[in-house]
Amino acid sequence: MQPILRFASSSCRRSRRTHAALLAGLLFGLGAPGAVAGVPGTPTVRALAGDSNLWATAARIALASRWILPGRATIDEHSSQDAATTHTAITARLEDAGARAPRLTIEAVRINNEDKTQATAQEMTHGLSELVESLYSPDHPLGRHSSKEIRPAGETLIDGARCRGFATHTTTDGLNLESTTWIDVALGYARRIDYRALNLPLRRDGATIRALSGSSDYALDARGRWILVRHSERSDLKASSFLGSIELLSDKTIRCEHHWEYTGPRRKALARLTGP
Repeated sequence: MQPILRFASSSCRRSRRTHAALLAGLLFGLGAPGAVAGVPGTPTVRALAGDSNLWATAARIALASRWILPGRATIDEHSSQDAATTHTAITARLEDAGARAPRLTIEAVRINNEDKTQATAQEMTHGLSELVESLYSPDHPLGRHSSKEIRPAGETLIDGARCRGFATHTTTDGLNLESTTWIDVALGYARRIDYRALNLPLRRDGATIRALSGSSDYALDARGRWILVRHSERSDLKASSFLGSIELLSDKTIRCEHHWEYTGPRRKALARLTGP
């Protein structure tokens, strides 16, 4: 099944739209349009004067790469519902559809090592379509926050590179997130973004979010474009049921490759999440 994703705003419930927009921003690292002025190009930064310049450089690189999308994603999730544990592996392809929005294809679905592609591809496509559609209007720390809003968060080594940390805060549909962006001090791009929810437990749509955290790793490709390599997310939910309550734990990893530049139709302004 190869549906063309609708470019119009989604009609799904607000909570699902919120999660899709949140995950898209953190996952694909797209800067908000007009937030930071910049032009494409391979960074040649060797010494940056101060935190403000370092943040601004990383934001310019992110903005210049905001339409570089992963062509293939492998989603690996271990989830448990009370005592039952499920392992789900999904392989999805996102490709250019010319003048239309990107085309999403589910190539494979395996649940507990059994091939469930034919039975579940339509359901999986619908869920991932909400995420892909939200790529047009993401909220992302590098695009939303100016250098005046960040605060230092120390230094660390990532793959042997010295990186400086910057903490920011974002609120999405009542969920307060603290993000730490680790920027390579030599090359000036964000190598990693860690995040966690602060105001938990939080009740939403009959479920209680008890824990939520994640991390995204990025790299520069041969053309100096900022691309997502890996994303991980962990969550702990408690939902109501007819028999009482259900505990839902999830540990998810998404690996991305075969990146390409999207040149199709784009929204001219951020689509705000309002209404059901």
